Amino acid sequence: MDTCFHFSRFKKITFTLVLSGLLSTQAIASEVFEREQLSLILKQVKNAQRITVAAHEKITPTETERFWFDYESLERDLKKIQLGIEHYMTPNRAQPRELHGELASSYTRDRRELNTTASESSK
Repeated sequence: MDTCFHFSRFKKITFTLVLSGLLSTQAIASEVFEREQLSLILKQVKNAQRITVAAHEKITPTETERFWFDYESLERDLKKIQLGIEHYMTPNRAQPRELHGELASSYTRDRRELNTTASESSK
């Protein structure tokens, strides 16, 4: 009976180790996928920045136009998005780096916020 107890305990430990290995592999795969997606978003943001700058240089509103597109605001917003993603993707450093103006650091969220947001949305 004593050996049966040890075998059962061994199976539980083995199962726990295998399960934790699978979960950590899934977390790593998720992180890799997220970095790939954020890199793609950064490429698209940089393309949008180039297009916006070119359009802003070629299109100037006339005095007769009542409305026109605000390319300067778009350029600022795209820069904030770019800086926010880059800030998230760079590892934490020992020394805090100086950030320019309004960095969109809100792209980094704490896991505790996720639980709070989920409980608020279920109400």
